[in-house]
Amino acid sequence: MRNYFLVLLVLLICCSAYPKDSFFGNIEFSTGIICGTSNEYVMQHDKTISRLDWEENWIPVISVGGQINVFNFFAGGSLNYGIPRKSGILEDYDFLLEDSNAISHYSRHDAYLDKDFAVSIKTGYTVKVRKWQFAPAIGFLYRTRKWTGTDGYTQYPSDGGAWVGNESKQQVIGTVICYEQSIKHVFASIKIAYTINSNFEVNLDGNFYPYIWAQSLDSHFLGAKQFYDNGMNGGIGGTIGISGLYYVNTTKNRFAVKLNVAYETIGKLKGDTASSSIGATDAVMTNNDGFDSKMASHEWRISAVVVWVLGK
Repeated sequence: MRNYFLVLLVLLICCSAYPKDSFFGNIEFSTGIICGTSNEYVMQHDKTISRLDWEENWIPVISVGGQINVFNFFAGGSLNYGIPRKSGILEDYDFLLEDSNAISHYSRHDAYLDKDFAVSIKTGYTVKVRKWQFAPAIGFLYRTRKWTGTDGYTQYPSDGGAWVGNESKQQVIGTVICYEQSIKHVFASIKIAYTINSNFEVNLDGNFYPYIWAQSLDSHFLGAKQFYDNGMNGGIGGTIGISGLYYVNTTKNRFAVKLNVAYETIGKLKGDTASSSIGATDAVMTNNDGFDSKMASHEWRISAVVVWVLGK
């Protein structure tokens, strides 16, 4: 993948030797923040028996990307990296009461983002109609994230009934849970751009994920158990975003400053789950018949972008 971006960078620089509109490109550098939540579920015979909500709030993110345009065709890619830090809280809900959807157990912990990395590539075609540009594309994205839940407390009703929130809090110290997920999906996208004048442009971007592949590893250290959720495939999702670009022309180069706001949602993906003991050298993952896993996420992203336009 690193070689791919080196080739892309060389081609983009070569574009500067071709001032014609038929061959140009750009390089983008951005920084921003992410606010969102990732949800993981454990199902037993289609009933939710556990739900964990991982926050990813006010996470600094940096990105680099580029695009090559040859006539009306284009191809590009991007790398996105979330800065590891405390990301909010983790809330863990269990629903273990028979014939009831009431919460039976609750715990709350500090959530730390250990990693958030994504890489994407896409290719498409631009259609120009007066001041409008329409750019449909197809692409592929891979993303991996990991959180750690530490400290906090548990609340387990002593009478075996439903949790109401006023139970005594049992303090917990140290690492409680780690959750790691990887997501892959193809996407279809459309960018609609409107040129207000020679210096200002407004963009509307939409992406649709028709099929998603995902897997996760969930480690619970209090119970010394880990759960591997595989085959969480077939979910759908998408993003929608709006941005404004202001172009700055210098003697030799053209730059743009862009402010972008985007929202992403991923529907529940369902798959099988297997478990084993943590720390046992001869532990083997055992399929948990009758149990399924699900995941979903929702995320807002605000970013400021500097675009270096080459060869135009």
